[in-house]
Amino acid sequence: MPHFSTGVYIPALFIGDLPSTPVWVTVYRAHRGDESLAVTIFSGKVIRARFEESEAILTGASLMAMLARTVPILALQTPCNHALYSGPCGANPTASRDLVSVTAVNGATVVSGGFALRPDQWYRGGRLETATGETRFIVDHQGNTVTLISPLPGLGSLDEVRAYWGCDHLEATCQDKFDNLVNHLGWSRLPGRNPFSGRID
Repeated sequence: MPHFSTGVYIPALFIGDLPSTPVWVTVYRAHRGDESLAVTIFSGKVIRARFEESEAILTGASLMAMLARTVPILALQTPCNHALYSGPCGANPTASRDLVSVTAVNGATVVSGGFALRPDQWYRGGRLETATGETRFIVDHQGNTVTLISPLPGLGSLDEVRAYWGCDHLEATCQDKFDNLVNHLGWSRLPGRNPFSGRID
């Protein structure tokens, strides 16, 4: 997660698109010329940026406000509850990515012959990562073309990127694609009818 010192123009990070990682800020208050007695008056992340003429208006959420949010509970569902490549998921991102060379870029659409080496939708739900670590989620994959959730700034033809495999969170995909069934947290054999609302024959 990026942290920025005084002098970095944080609103510039939100011009054109959202940063791929959260932007955390800490605001201090101190007497001019005596920063040794600085006190923290805000610590949190930027959740919204709005531009009005020459002004940039940033909205932040403090750490305490984020802790007060209702945390979603585990869902009894067919798809796995784990986020792909998270610790509980256990899928190895290094072993589940391909290095490809970009042929063309048009907004959020990226073309590479490397994508065509995998079946359609292989990368859907995964992400594309540049050499600098900037990432975007992949929302569609057809042949030699993937569509990103938003454009990757600065990405151009001949750039090499890492394409991480996607997952639909189903049991068969976990087993066949990632060999990771031991960590699958879904219930693929749930009854099709609710026993509390009707009889199961």
